[in-house]
Amino acid sequence: MGKKKRESIEFRYYELPQDEWVLVLTGQKWTRIYGRDVAGLHFHNLLEIGYCLDGTGDLIFEDRHYRFEKQMISAIPAHFPHTTVSDIDILGTWEYIFIDAEGFLREMYKESPLFAQKLIDGVNKNAIFIDVKESETMMYLIKGIVSEAIHKKEFYSESIKGITLALLLELVRMNENEAIKNKVRTKNNMQIERALTYVAEKYAEPLKIEELADECHMSEPHFRRLFGEYMNMSPLEYINLIRIQKACELIKKTNDSMRNIAIKVGYPTPCTFDRNFKKIVGMPPNEWRRQSENYEGKLLNYNISTLKGW
Repeated sequence: MGKKKRESIEFRYYELPQDEWVLVLTGQKWTRIYGRDVAGLHFHNLLEIGYCLDGTGDLIFEDRHYRFEKQMISAIPAHFPHTTVSDIDILGTWEYIFIDAEGFLREMYKESPLFAQKLIDGVNKNAIFIDVKESETMMYLIKGIVSEAIHKKEFYSESIKGITLALLLELVRMNENEAIKNKVRTKNNMQIERALTYVAEKYAEPLKIEELADECHMSEPHFRRLFGEYMNMSPLEYINLIRIQKACELIKKTNDSMRNIAIKVGYPTPCTFDRNFKKIVGMPPNEWRRQSENYEGKLLNYNISTLKGW
């Protein structure tokens, strides 16, 4: 019998608001029948915190299914494959908080990098799926962040930072608590997860595929093959995708020259940057800067298996 072909996994990329560490998604858009017309699992570039307000269905990881219902909380690290599927004809309502946990914790504890790394490791240790009764603290912190993001009262940004820190610390505590039942590491732990994290951290540096394979403790040929099966793109295509996404953020949020932006995202020459930008976005970077309102639609037309958020 031939080897079963793996389903490719979708990469959903979220861009945070300028100078923020947190993105809150709530409202009518997030009442839907989840999982309709979606095949396979996906993962995000950010930590995902979900709170189910209504509905029933399954939260699916690579090799495990968990039933969700009202007042369930999920905490899913970046680069962790999963998906949500509602029961047939049942609307689900969720609120989501996406957090750049690594960047946030490194900034909060920049004088104590070893402590920051300990917290980052704690956040990323497992995915967690619980009823609010198992941690009412998590529920109150999630509701606090959502409320601040909706109402935007004076000092809301600083308030969100404080609540986010408390939320991440509570998540670390829970990951250290072996009594929590629904902690998940997928069967393969998405064997290429280390490579995705490595690219996210070092995209601005010269990168070799051999380095990524070493991070995953694989031979380069095996790594290339496995990466292609999961991501439906090559490691080099993925590196370029991340670099161009970062470049789009810089173009949108700064007045830097294209030469400086190219260097900041890992391209030593403008011509290499221009070529890859046009291949992925569909137009040269200078033209895109003039039409940056097209960001939502243009950036990920390249999507071999990649979507901008939902």
